[in-house]
Amino acid sequence: MTWTRLRDVLCHRAVVVTAVLLLAWGAFSLWSSWTGAQKLTTTELANAKNGRVHVEVTLNFSPEAFHMMLFQSIGRLIEVKAETAYLMDVRVEDARTLARQYWVKDIKPWPGR
Repeated sequence: MTWTRLRDVLCHRAVVVTAVLLLAWGAFSLWSSWTGAQKLTTTELANAKNGRVHVEVTLNFSPEAFHMMLFQSIGRLIEVKAETAYLMDVRVEDARTLARQYWVKDIKPWPGR
């Protein structure tokens, strides 16, 4: 393949759009990982018993049906007050995944009832 042909292929609109979309997806993934680590630190999860923790999840808005179903799928949804949901028995990995969501304002350990 000649350099001219390679340049034509790389400058094709589909290749450029695909590269831009991959860069945007990568940037969003890095950003969500970084913000998730800021919301829920490893030291906060150090007291997890059997790999499970009780958490208090605060959203940027009142939770809707989608959020309630997601919360119930990862732990026991105990109570919802305004923008905050209280979950028990959430696996540490699920808590980290939840913290990565852009619509989660804050997530922190909760002592439970």
